[in-house]
Amino acid sequence: MTRRIYIVSKDTEITQEVIDAAIAATCSEIVKGIPPILSSNITEDMLPYAYEEPTPPPPPPSLCIRMAKLLAVNAGVRPAHVEVYMDLAPTGFEYDCYVSETVFNEYTAGHIVVGNFLLVEFVDDRADAGCVFAKVHKTW
Repeated sequence: MTRRIYIVSKDTEITQEVIDAAIAATCSEIVKGIPPILSSNITEDMLPYAYEEPTPPPPPPSLCIRMAKLLAVNAGVRPAHVEVYMDLAPTGFEYDCYVSETVFNEYTAGHIVVGNFLLVEFVDDRADAGCVFAKVHKTW
């Protein structure tokens, strides 16, 4: 949920009129004076001002062992480009991963193709240390 604040000058008295103006601007909080972090963006002549704090991006999921969809195969040290899934839904986080010998052999034999679901283990929960070690047989 996005936080919206209604900024008024330091000497403004918080009256019902100010509260109504904040409600009309869909702000849940009234702040007297410009917060230091916004002083470069907002000046006194702009007050009162309704400010919407940006929503921070979601944190990446905890890695450990995850199901992932194979998006591409690249030449290089980490040939598998995968998107991590959580609860059968894509998370939007993509990683380049190592592959096990078994997965490499299955890929070269044509048993694993782009679009298949795979199991990826991330060593010490590090995104740069993922290794694809098995194919998931989709049952849902």
